Amino acid sequence: NSGCNNSGRGSNGAFWTGVDLALEGEHGFYYVWTSGNPEPPPKLLAELGQKWHMGDVSLKPGGFGTAGSAGYAIYAALKLVRDHAVKAEDIDSVEIEKLPESPHMGGVNDPGPFKHFEQAVTSIQCAVAIALVFGKYDVASILKGVGNDRVDAIGQHTRVTARKASSATRDRKFDSVTVQLRNGNTLTMTAEDMPQSMMTPTWDGMVARFHMLTEDSLSLKKRDQIVTNVQDLDQAADCRALVELLRQTG
Repeated sequence: NSGCNNSGRGSNGAFWTGVDLALEGEHGFYYVWTSGNPEPPPKLLAELGQKWHMGDVSLKPGGFGTAGSAGYAIYAALKLVRDHAVKAEDIDSVEIEKLPESPHMGGVNDPGPFKHFEQAVTSIQCAVAIALVFGKYDVASILKGVGNDRVDAIGQHTRVTARKASSATRDRKFDSVTVQLRNGNTLTMTAEDMPQSMMTPTWDGMVARFHMLTEDSLSLKKRDQIVTNVQDLDQAADCRALVELLRQTG
């Protein structure tokens, strides 16, 4: 919003103006993400729409487009498929073990069934189920996972538990995924070997990952245009061109 002055272009080509209290107020962004404080610090809104903070932005752990640190569980699930050839039809139940953390950072504890994209992208059960069913986690996989019987079945049989934190397991990379197979075998995987580049990537690494995650849903031309717009965003008068690119599909 800051780069657009709370404005965007509607489907009829006309510009619309967003609400004045998108950030502050008891229903604002700041209230939701601070668990009850309706007024942001005064400096937070200073120079809104004029000053950019691109250099201060960091990526969520895991590098996956999902809720908070659920990326660690996704990574562990993908390792189960890659290293142990785990197949969705062989899974009886799943347990996701996570370190205790603030509720909005670990993915929503929602076993489904998963009926729309917004629900799927925030549920940690859905994220792990998609990784186990399709062997990857990207936009195309999430879309395929919505309403998918195999994803719903795994989600319904997935339990999320809290791991006891200790000095040796303080890092959330020690979150684990355990699958109970129908043949009685149990397999457990953690994300402790997740590459550092997935948590603190370079610009080139982020661009490469963006192309990988969107290659099935966006054309190469569109992807290149989005990358260029993001790269030059701090020089642009506003972000309307980027918003328009993101609004379009194909």
